[in-house]
Amino acid sequence: MARIDGSVAQRGDSYSFFIDWSESVDNDNNRSTVYATAYIYCSKHTAYASGLAQKLVIDGTEFTNTASVNLSSGVTVALISGSKTISHDSNGSKSIGISADCALPNGNGWGPLWGSAYAEVSLTNIPRHPVLTLKSIENIGLDSCLVRYKYESGQFYHLQYRINNGAWTNIGGNPTFSLTGLTPNTSYTIQVRGMNQDKTLVGNASNSLNFKTKDIAHASVDSNILYFPQPIKININNQANANVSALVFLNDEKMKEVTLSTGENTISFTEEEQTEIYKKFVSNKVTIKIIVKTNNKYEDTAISKEITFNGDRLTIYSTEFNQKGQLWKNYKKTRKLAKAIIWKNKNKGGNPIWKKAI
Repeated sequence: MARIDGSVAQRGDSYSFFIDWSESVDNDNNRSTVYATAYIYCSKHTAYASGLAQKLVIDGTEFTNTASVNLSSGVTVALISGSKTISHDSNGSKSIGISADCALPNGNGWGPLWGSAYAEVSLTNIPRHPVLTLKSIENIGLDSCLVRYKYESGQFYHLQYRINNGAWTNIGGNPTFSLTGLTPNTSYTIQVRGMNQDKTLVGNASNSLNFKTKDIAHASVDSNILYFPQPIKININNQANANVSALVFLNDEKMKEVTLSTGENTISFTEEEQTEIYKKFVSNKVTIKIIVKTNNKYEDTAISKEITFNGDRLTIYSTEFNQKGQLWKNYKKTRKLAKAIIWKNKNKGGNPIWKKAI
């Protein structure tokens, strides 16, 4: 029982006006029933009157009656009572106003004449499990996304999420948080839940949302057999609009890395690279392997392309020098691979000649 002290219109040294109130809490339904009674206490003197108007207000609801009030020394008189069932806020808290205004005996100037009292009071804070709702999954990338949720009700302080009905993980952020470390091209189901500050109240799992991360870039080529030194045409499917490059391997040795764009690309080879490729020919063929790399992190090893250059013909870029090291002649020849050799020390006009492959 709690007490709200008020005042009287006269003879305040002899009379006390007050309200006693209590509540009965319904935890399951998040509500309380409030009971209140207005009283007048007489410490000395006597006074009597009938038909006196009495009013009690609980959280905006009025209770009224008329009463006969007979006061004497040491007597407490109940003037008016009322009760009201009140729903608490979603977080379990509730504040209300309680007041009373009562006509009292005048007693030829020796009575209290009028009594009033008012107070804002806080009801018992009912523990409420936090309720959260998932709203959307946004900014889905290769390995990350943004999760948006809404706090609905209850005592919410800590946030947790879980993926594919796995273990719950603590995370911060309101009303959004970022998920990282996901796997590309993978389907996920996510839920969230909340806890109160001391983690004694754990909310139920929220609704579920499904999403799928974007795939890494993949490559396709027009043909797996080309004729040297024909460039390689490669098409890139880049769902995530990420940074894409191609690692080019010559007979399993890394040759170079080339930046690629979405759509059609051409990988060509310089004269120096063509010479290097020629040196690697085995049984009239050489293998180029291309691995597509996304965001300098994910390699498309599952669909790496092995392109075989047929060694049918080879273009030789050569330079001839005289014995003094002076340039004598540049030329380009296409030969059958079996006959594509580098000549040295061949005489012409009496001078030794060197032919050097570039």
